[in-house]
Amino acid sequence: MEPVTQETVEQVNTFLQRFIDPAKTPTEQAEFFAPGVDYYDHGIVDKAHIVKDVERYVRRWPTRTYRLAIVEYINPDPQSNRVFVSYVIDYEVANDSNAVHGQANYGAVIADIATSPKIEWIRERVTQRRSPFKDQE
Repeated sequence: MEPVTQETVEQVNTFLQRFIDPAKTPTEQAEFFAPGVDYYDHGIVDKAHIVKDVERYVRRWPTRTYRLAIVEYINPDPQSNRVFVSYVIDYEVANDSNAVHGQANYGAVIADIATSPKIEWIRERVTQRRSPFKDQE
């Protein structure tokens, strides 16, 4: 495994902080992805697909808060300009009738982290999901 420089750690953290910002429009969010990204459980998709997916999510959960809890590890590929990143997000989402909070684990391959980072592959696994009402039971 290639050693991770402090500069790479900072670049990954900066990129992820920008990526998880819920204030971005769906089009702005899609710009974080490479063309032909392997996107969650959707397979290979284009940016138009990502925009529609984010629009659906925003309609369902108009109020969203995300916090980068931890970057578990960064694994640079010495043969390319890619890094594999494993990270955890704390989230809170809500609409007029429901609110949910929890934690989700992510894995992502990010190309060109130092110059023009783009996600080429991403997966998510929700590890904790709670409704505020269920927490009180």
